[in-house]
Amino acid sequence: MSKETDIVVIGSGIGGLCCASLLARYGFNVTVCESHSIPGGA
Repeated sequence: MSKETDIVVIGSGIGGLCCASLLARYGFNVTVCESHSIPGGA
C-alpha cells in the first residue's frame, strides 16, 4: 500500500501538531516527522 503525502511537518511539538491537524482537516495528506520516540516537544 502506497500513500502519497502532500505536506511533511518536521517536529511534533505543539506547533507542528496544530499545523498538521489543521492541514489534515482541510483535506491534505500530512506526515509528521519526529526525532524522539514520543510526540509533544522537548
